[in-house]
Amino acid sequence: MIRKTIDQTCLLGLRKNSTFNRLSRCSVVGNSGSLLHSNCGRHIDEAEFVYRCNAAPLKPFAADAGTKSNLTSFNPSIFRKRYKGIAKQSYLKKFVSDMQQYHGYLWGACFSRSSTLAMCMKAISGYNIKESVFVLAHPNHFKYFQDYWIRRGKNNYLSTGKVSQEEQTK
Repeated sequence: MIRKTIDQTCLLGLRKNSTFNRLSRCSVVGNSGSLLHSNCGRHIDEAEFVYRCNAAPLKPFAADAGTKSNLTSFNPSIFRKRYKGIAKQSYLKKFVSDMQQYHGYLWGACFSRSSTLAMCMKAISGYNIKESVFVLAHPNHFKYFQDYWIRRGKNNYLSTGKVSQEEQTK
């Protein structure tokens, strides 16, 4: 976890209550490929709210995983893996182009490391998509997440993919 001072302006910008109302039907869609050949896309898209993990590509898997998105998480490792750390303008353009398929909120956990924060800031600086809003996770997100799993005897960092492989998550 990085130590970063959050100034008063940034702190005042953090919401004190939920952005979302209670919903009667939601879909949670991961990126592990478990929906491949399921033809669940239409059913997923009929939900009031669709949460997608790790900004998986939508168009190639529309029949199986749908295309609707209201909140899409964006793991910082994706900046390194898919967009080469946004080291060049061409990678930033590809990131912005790829993100146009999502609507609603893109949620990034950018405060995990100082290098991750720098990549996120580069991405946000070039982000100009009107259909979605890029929001940042609370700076303590990773600390609380890691503490939760350590208290349950899981000492390694658990990804959404790893958790979905567990027979039972306690």
